[in-house]
Amino acid sequence: MQNQFGQAGDWPYGSALSFLLMGLVLLGLWAYARVAGRRGLEELV
Repeated sequence: MQNQFGQAGDWPYGSALSFLLMGLVLLGLWAYARVAGRRGLEELV
């Protein structure tokens, strides 16, 4: 990703990669929050 912005100068492709990576991270955080939230509720009951 760094090469796309720096050496290659391909800003659109670098931006697309950044957006995809951000989406994957957010998806992982969402999945973790669902599992952790479910476990937290089970411990309370």
